[in-house]
Amino acid sequence: MSQYQPYQQAQYPHNADAYPQPHAQQSFPPGAHPQNTQPPTTAYQPQQPVSEKPQPHVHAHAVGQQHSGSKFGNKWLFGLFDCFSPFGTCCLGTWCPCILAGKTYAREHGEGETDGFNMMCIGNCCAISFGFAGCLQCIMRSQQREKYGIESNSFNDFCISCCCSCCALIQEDKESIVRTTGMNPKTNIAYQPVHQGMQYPA
Repeated sequence: MSQYQPYQQAQYPHNADAYPQPHAQQSFPPGAHPQNTQPPTTAYQPQQPVSEKPQPHVHAHAVGQQHSGSKFGNKWLFGLFDCFSPFGTCCLGTWCPCILAGKTYAREHGEGETDGFNMMCIGNCCAISFGFAGCLQCIMRSQQREKYGIESNSFNDFCISCCCSCCALIQEDKESIVRTTGMNPKTNIAYQPVHQGMQYPA
């Protein structure tokens, strides 16, 4: 029997550490439980009502662009020689054209109704003193015409500004009032566009 003893010891060692041990399960103290690994559930939260954004402030020049649409067309609303009404504007354009030019410039640039004493008034006064008021008047007329889409050209603007400066200035002031406020300066009521009557074939 002794001759087989080494073989048996080699095949079946008596050391228990030589055999693979099963994985030990993690033990917890009595009364303790493993933590919940699931993500916590959040409580339902009602959606907040969407508040309306405040309306942006509309400047006077933006209002003028609204009134200068198809409602008033692409023609001058008042004739060049319709310069006797209102009478106050006629006198101001004849005797103090610098102030009238300043009032028109302020209204066109969103300053509303002012007394007319501004940089345009001073510039117009200097232009009259040095003899080139027609050039400055032509620039103002062209800018107003392009802003409201009025049909004409720069040559007509130059001729009218040089030959009929007072009449042109009065026309531009009344045009500015209607286009920016929608009011008729001759009647102080809302301006009503004049529509052409129905034309019948001859």
